[in-house]
Amino acid sequence: DQGLMISDINGNDNQLWKIDDVHNGLLKISNIQFPKRILSVNTPLAQGNIADVDGSENYSISGWKLMEVCETKQEAFKPHKIPGPIEAEDFDIGCPGDAYFDRDDMNEGGQYRLNEGVDIEKCSAGSFNIGWTSIGEWMAYTVTIDKSVNYQVSFYIASSFDNAKMHLECDGEDKTGIILIPNTSGFQTWDVVKKNIKLEAGKHILKLVVDGDFLNLDKMVFEEIN
Repeated sequence: DQGLMISDINGNDNQLWKIDDVHNGLLKISNIQFPKRILSVNTPLAQGNIADVDGSENYSISGWKLMEVCETKQEAFKPHKIPGPIEAEDFDIGCPGDAYFDRDDMNEGGQYRLNEGVDIEKCSAGSFNIGWTSIGEWMAYTVTIDKSVNYQVSFYIASSFDNAKMHLECDGEDKTGIILIPNTSGFQTWDVVKKNIKLEAGKHILKLVVDGDFLNLDKMVFEEIN
């Protein structure tokens, strides 16, 4: 009846679909047994709309872009305790959109964590740093906070531009507001920007969000304010 339903695989050809490369990375998906029938969306394109089977002679080819499904549980890459330091490159393990967001899936620096899209390079101060940042990118860090007190957080940063910005969130709440990053005259010329924030004891997720392009980040150091 050209409708779609969920069923157990029985090996019949009418349950098998062929993925053809059409153009520009878009795919046509047709049925093995009925090659003139393709998967189509007859409603306006939107997430969650139902696909059905189009078998008419004058159908328009639907272009599908298939995305890899990630089921990796978000968790700490390394134990992070506050007060203490957190290396920027030690963001959480997990799926894009949960543990981090980057504009592409390539590690531009090719260092340290090669299977994730965050851009990491060797740092002139030792170890590694995050680089090649763009507006909207972020990294998440699962942390354990010792006390519900005020902390001073020192961001070790570098930039060759004047418009670099960022902010730090805790469980989705902006804790710092927009932080303007000074032009340090080099992406490996490091400076420190400090902010005072209030954090609650317990296990939390920090998120470092890039609000202006071209920021390099080495680490964050949290110290209790007496």
